[in-house]
Amino acid sequence: MKIELPDDVRFILDTIRHAGYEACVVGGCVRDSLLGKEPEDWDITTSALPLQIKSLFKNTVDTGIKHGTVMVIRSKRGYEVTTYRIDGEYIDGRHPESVEFTPVLGEDLKRRDFTINALAYDPEGGIVDLFGGIPDLENGIIRAVGDPCKRFEEDALRIMRAVRFSAQLSFDIEENTRAAISQFAPNLKMVSAERKRVELEKTICSDNPAHVCEYRKLGLSEYIVPDVWERCFGEGSAAVMEAADDADPDKKKLIRLAAFFMELGPEECAHVMRKMTFDNRSRDLVSGILRFRSGSPETQGGLEPDAPGIRKLLVKTGRELFELILAFREACGEDMSAVRGVYEQVIRQGDAFSITMLDIKGDDLIEAGIPKGRQVGETLNMLLDKVVEDPELNKKETLLMIARGEL
Repeated sequence: MKIELPDDVRFILDTIRHAGYEACVVGGCVRDSLLGKEPEDWDITTSALPLQIKSLFKNTVDTGIKHGTVMVIRSKRGYEVTTYRIDGEYIDGRHPESVEFTPVLGEDLKRRDFTINALAYDPEGGIVDLFGGIPDLENGIIRAVGDPCKRFEEDALRIMRAVRFSAQLSFDIEENTRAAISQFAPNLKMVSAERKRVELEKTICSDNPAHVCEYRKLGLSEYIVPDVWERCFGEGSAAVMEAADDADPDKKKLIRLAAFFMELGPEECAHVMRKMTFDNRSRDLVSGILRFRSGSPETQGGLEPDAPGIRKLLVKTGRELFELILAFREACGEDMSAVRGVYEQVIRQGDAFSITMLDIKGDDLIEAGIPKGRQVGETLNMLLDKVVEDPELNKKETLLMIARGEL
């Protein structure tokens, strides 16, 4: 089996090997290459020590030198180069207390999580597979390297990674690995909310978003979204997630998150997402989608093919959230084509739905005699209400006349 390596990766490997050390690409990049996927990152493992790597390359960054990792910069891109190592004891259930460097590749590979990630590739020697990763790739199996109980006891995040890889690759989790996941589920309490959130997001954004139900089946859910999981991923969520397959990955993620939390109210959704360390933008947009979902009092009359109603809703939502609401409701099976057509016409015409889109500024009102302060803001809001009803009024002189009470 031959893997096509990027030029910079081959240069790094050749440089290390010509200096007398072993070097190969390892882990996810090998797995993805064998599956015909484009690797996101190319990780390199070597018998050379970190200081020896630093001496071979002009541009390096000490990203994790304590654990043997040096980043080599080539063509403005970083490539992690890590010395073969044996991990010490895992006391916190996440990270080894110490590492011991080793000249033996096999010692490094056996500390890895799953067989499909314990693959290495040497351009001269080919694939190195000591734990049956190739057969597991061919048969679609997620299997822990060695004793699954030991792997999950070492690092509890591997528990969620197993489910995530299963979703991303459409693989099944091997029976013993699956049993160990359930056994060590309580260890997820040692994993930060942020790391758990990242794994959940990756599962939801995969080609098999319905695999989030595996978290419940395996007894993991209470350690990921405490208290509310039973109301997450409710009836209908899977269908909405599958339908939300937008080419824009950010948009797809937000709609699928809204589907995951769709049985929660917008306020509770925002609270849960805050606890799970979602960023403010994602939290506001997802809870906003739920606030304006079908049947909500907020959308009564606002999602009909009616230009004034759409402009009024745009005042509340802005364009980004409005488009997400449309996409979410389409994923729910609603026909929004007429609404979308009117919305696109509103945008093409440049109809105003925010104060910044008015053909008048606060300074213009002050010059016209409106007192500074709150009254200027109140007047701008009043003018926006008028323009939302009748876009033809959005002309500076007309707006000044309305502000002065002359019209």
